[in-house]
Amino acid sequence: MLQLCESGTSQQDLVRQLIACKTATGQVIRHKRFEYRGVIIGYDPLCIAPEGWIQAMRVDSLSQGRNQPFYHVLVDDRDGQYPGNVTYVAQENIVTIRGQTKVEHPLINDYFSGFEDGRYIPTDKMRKQYPQKSETAEGEC
Repeated sequence: MLQLCESGTSQQDLVRQLIACKTATGQVIRHKRFEYRGVIIGYDPLCIAPEGWIQAMRVDSLSQGRNQPFYHVLVDDRDGQYPGNVTYVAQENIVTIRGQTKVEHPLINDYFSGFEDGRYIPTDKMRKQYPQKSETAEGEC
């Protein structure tokens, strides 16, 4: 059970901090089933897509269903069906990629200020919305 770590901290904020520790914005990933590469630009603690999308994508047939983090991902234009594609991916369908793999996407510079040590560096706005592990207080993760 989640416990609030300080007064005024919402459960959703705490969940976002916990998720940020596992897979953060700027992380390059590969989709397990469809094999495309991409970079995480955001996440939700649980699937918040419309019910029609959840049914169409058969989210409830996943082992963790809709009760897992879902990530907003810029799909590498070299791998995607459409240039500039953005997807919404269940955590269980994500594999992180280590190394110097860069993603080609027209919106990269809208979310990231650079690329260093195998991951994209979020802009100030992104860091405020999705705190990174190194930016959370000791013991929160």
